Amino acid sequence: MKLTANQQANLVTAANGGVDSIDATIQKLRQECPTAFHTNQSLLTRVFFHRPAGETPYRSFVRNSVQR
Repeated sequence: MKLTANQQANLVTAANGGVDSIDATIQKLRQECPTAFHTNQSLLTRVFFHRPAGETPYRSFVRNSVQR
């Protein structure tokens, strides 16, 4: 499921309010449409082009990210 155009606009607007506003909006959107967001389980099926940073779960990746 994808976010609606209105939900996407709300998320873009939240970016103007900073990290706390983004986090609050995402928390609301996760409740409204949880299938629009990955879970650790769904990430385990993903193949990324660049290796995810940190401890993000993944199935595989094509190449390491360039470190600058």
